[in-house]
Amino acid sequence: MRTISTSDEILLGNAGAVLWARLRIKDSGGTWQDWESLEGGDGLVISLDWGDSIDARYQDARVEVAYRRYLDNASPLIAGNRLSGYLDIGREVDIAVALAPEGVTPSGGAYKLCFHGEIQSYDLRDDGVAVLDCRDRLGALLADRWIEADTTYGGASNPMAGVIQAILDEWGDAEVLWVPGTAPTFNVNAYNQQPMAVLDALREIALLIGADLRPRWRESTSAFELALTEPNRIGGVPAYQHEHWIAVDRASISRDDIRNVIQINYPGTTNDAGQREWETVWAANNYTTGTAPWRGETPQAGSSIAKYGRRWMEVSNGTSSGIDNASEAQDLADIILADLAEPDLDWGVQLPGLFWPVELNDYYSFAADGARFTSPIAVAVMSYRHRIDVGGGRTTLTCSGKPKAGRRVWLDREARPA
Repeated sequence: MRTISTSDEILLGNAGAVLWARLRIKDSGGTWQDWESLEGGDGLVISLDWGDSIDARYQDARVEVAYRRYLDNASPLIAGNRLSGYLDIGREVDIAVALAPEGVTPSGGAYKLCFHGEIQSYDLRDDGVAVLDCRDRLGALLADRWIEADTTYGGASNPMAGVIQAILDEWGDAEVLWVPGTAPTFNVNAYNQQPMAVLDALREIALLIGADLRPRWRESTSAFELALTEPNRIGGVPAYQHEHWIAVDRASISRDDIRNVIQINYPGTTNDAGQREWETVWAANNYTTGTAPWRGETPQAGSSIAKYGRRWMEVSNGTSSGIDNASEAQDLADIILADLAEPDLDWGVQLPGLFWPVELNDYYSFAADGARFTSPIAVAVMSYRHRIDVGGGRTTLTCSGKPKAGRRVWLDREARPA
């Protein structure tokens, strides 16, 4: 969760606090323009909607603004009026919010930057509204940049963060990787990186240890930076307790995505012909780690297999994956098992206001509602959406279980016949 001050915490919990929002878009000259006061007008900003998901790669936003006002028109296809040059694809966009007591106008420093992106596309509707679809600027840059040639990375004593930085230096405009806390000690063995989007390649490396890599807010630089983080799969102490909410759109549990026997195939030792032999490790919820769990064995009481049945999953790693020994393969199997062995409560909840500090994998507590559960629950944020319109501001969360790298990201790698 983003850092909040004592005054922030008071305002977040105060139903009477007033929400202020700011939308800025760079004009054709590269100058930030505030669309709430553009050319002396007001009411140009109609709605702001932005958020992120653990199964996405970065934040996205959808913005609605009035592009026509009297004789002025911000359409990029019309020139010669006061709004000309204020709107086009590729322009930088940022969204900031502030909370203040009623009757108080917040200072510029009170605004919290929540989204910094660029316009990916726009739609000029008949009703005078322009719908702007935007992507996180750093995420979009790395998604658009490609590793354009086969390149060897890694090697003996090459830590993961160093390999990621080497790719960024060569293909990612020399963006600097941020590693909050302790850097992973995992070493990436030498492998051949084939051409692909830079961001996808970096996220594949992060997933070798079940880590997450995406742009996150960094307080010390007041900017969004590319962050490599390892989810706290234990959960620990909730970062925030939510006592109230407006609505619950779902509180469901399903065993569809449960996987409790994980088989990892990886290229191991080299044979006499110079070829890598395929080797296998296993992880199962109720068997000795590293041994093949035969179906005839009796599941341990209380285990995932005993409760939900045997649900097998196979993941095969090629020679360019970075996994080439039993220890690394076992670590990956154990991480996937931790993320998939138990079903999670899928908790979709709309909060009473705009909760701007939220980040993915935040671990929150929700007070008992007496209808679905009689004790507080603690769950991790898997996605969030913020929306501001004439009805005010609100945040919708999808939460599930403990912090993780995601469920879909593992299931997409599953080798299973259709």
